Amino acid sequence: MGLQSIDIDVLRLTCSSCVVAGRLANLDHNLQVMLIEAGESNLNNPWVYRPGIYPKNMKLDSKTASFYYSRPSEWLGGRRAVVPCAHILGGGSSINFMVCLSVHVTTLFGQSY
Repeated sequence: MGLQSIDIDVLRLTCSSCVVAGRLANLDHNLQVMLIEAGESNLNNPWVYRPGIYPKNMKLDSKTASFYYSRPSEWLGGRRAVVPCAHILGGGSSINFMVCLSVHVTTLFGQSY
């Protein structure tokens, strides 16, 4: 198999970039679109499909996330902010388990109902 030409490369996939790539590919079925994501496969990975393991994705020695540090900030008392970034096929959607917090209606609208 020889090298093929690629018309469009999409890097560091997010849900929106996958949608854009899919729409571009549907516009012209001869268009070659390559999706590139950093990290290992999430297929049959228990860190992805078992919700009880979710907290391990946020450990500093995690194989599914990378951690970036900000410069020390006076607003954080001289500390650095730690920013986790998914490092697995599917990105953050693979390891966040759709964590959702419900808020009370008065928090959203500022009045009682």
